[in-house]
Amino acid sequence: MMSKAALFVGGEYISSSEFYLRKLQETSFVSAADSGAEMLRTLRRHPDLLVGDMDSISETTLDWCRSKGSLILIYPPEKDDTDTQIALQALEERGIAEVEIFGATGLRLDHFMGTLASIYGVRNTLKATIVEDSVEIGMVSKELVSSVELGEIW
Repeated sequence: MMSKAALFVGGEYISSSEFYLRKLQETSFVSAADSGAEMLRTLRRHPDLLVGDMDSISETTLDWCRSKGSLILIYPPEKDDTDTQIALQALEERGIAEVEIFGATGLRLDHFMGTLASIYGVRNTLKATIVEDSVEIGMVSKELVSSVELGEIW
């Protein structure tokens, strides 16, 4: 079983490139949902896996992913699941136990809420966390015991 994956989704990227590059070094598998590959191209790191209906990725980035040997799974635009849900399912199928999701926060509240719903959908089989420089958001599906510092905000 692979340990941890990174999933770049098509939202806003509010952290520094250095932050994302550092987080990429901590993962064993890099994936993108549709236009999430745009940020990976900016970082000069191709995804191992690219999934989605490819309605928001540029042709240039899609061609770049092909040229780098990314596994690309294209789905029809008329589907019940979001690209993020499909990506999480694909990561589960590949034996990933933990995933950090980047680009899920920002101004698009509908995308953020959709990503939260996607995390909820895999809560029993995959530890999925939305991560940015200043925030980590995840689900607790079992008992959680944690030490906190006085004054720490939860």
